[in-house]
Amino acid sequence: MRRTVCFAVIAAALTTVAVRAQIAIPSTFLICISASGTGSDCYLPGLSGGQRYSVTSTLAVERPVTVWGDRGATVTALERDSPFPDLMISLNVSNSEVYRMDFYGGGVPPSYSTSAEDVGSGGDNNEIAFCNFYDSPGYSIDSGGSAALIAYNTSYWAGFLAVRSGGTGATILGNDIEYGGGDGLILDGYANNTVTSNYLYNNTWNYTIFNISGGQMDIEDLVNSVTASTNFFQFDASDVPWTSNCCWTGGIESHGAYVYLYNNSSAGHTGAGIYFWGGTYADVRGYDPTTQDSGGDSWANTYDGVAFTNVSSVNLDDVNSQSNGYYGIRLQPNGTATTVNWSSTYGLTTYNSLGACAYDTSTGGSITAASGSAPDPSCTRIY
Repeated sequence: MRRTVCFAVIAAALTTVAVRAQIAIPSTFLICISASGTGSDCYLPGLSGGQRYSVTSTLAVERPVTVWGDRGATVTALERDSPFPDLMISLNVSNSEVYRMDFYGGGVPPSYSTSAEDVGSGGDNNEIAFCNFYDSPGYSIDSGGSAALIAYNTSYWAGFLAVRSGGTGATILGNDIEYGGGDGLILDGYANNTVTSNYLYNNTWNYTIFNISGGQMDIEDLVNSVTASTNFFQFDASDVPWTSNCCWTGGIESHGAYVYLYNNSSAGHTGAGIYFWGGTYADVRGYDPTTQDSGGDSWANTYDGVAFTNVSSVNLDDVNSQSNGYYGIRLQPNGTATTVNWSSTYGLTTYNSLGACAYDTSTGGSITAASGSAPDPSCTRIY
């Protein structure tokens, strides 16, 4: 489903709020989240009439607790206020949760901060869910602990990186991440991360400041294992502010060692739909082998639909890559040896401008089919 809300509408909503944050955080809530607090829940009541709580210093959660608010007739909304703390809520203890809150970060696109965070989590087994984040100057969510759950949040107009997950065993589920100045989602945790059923739209638009290319989701080279399934990455270059011609935006950019991409869709990017650079093993399928859901594809991207550079081993199964500006699938060993396992079902690689599939050895190296695997007959050597 194509998203039709343009950035001008969202920007107007962020800049025309009539009521400035003037409501002080209740002392009962501050006591509750402190080390001397009691009980398992710390509730911050909702406000009416567009009012917001003023956050002038970091709200530090100092013990395991559930921090939650209202998202109905009244809304628990927090706004970063003078003197504008870098961090709004800090979860540096383990087994803590933040639920049902709205955060107004106070960022002014296209300016950005590499340190400001709306919610920062350094503890293990922490959860951030059902929250809305608007105009974060840096990160909406920065999670560094293990076994984090980041679920069903929305993030609009984060100035730097919308959501970062730096821990092992994180679950990123059902989030809506749009208009991040840098990556919408960056993974640099070590192992066993899952990314499921998220929607990312028009992230990595802030080319003018960052002057780099990149993917809406970036899997860093420290990542040893990540499974991403049934996510939708969409880009519309006509709906992007403050860009220059220096760079491109892709859907998924991966540098990780063992990366499994199942039933994801990536459409309309000015770069490649899915792009691997480096890594030991990459597994790309147009269906989810666990749920058997299918329909994943890469289409209408300016460059290749799915591209692999300097990846040691590749598995391709029912990959649908159509109507892209270059090749449907490109394999480029870049001076190394790449082994490819082709499934019996090649998928649809049609209507790509330069062809369905290419073995590109222009920068050296070799490409061979795995034992017992016949190469896709549509895949031709172009160098």
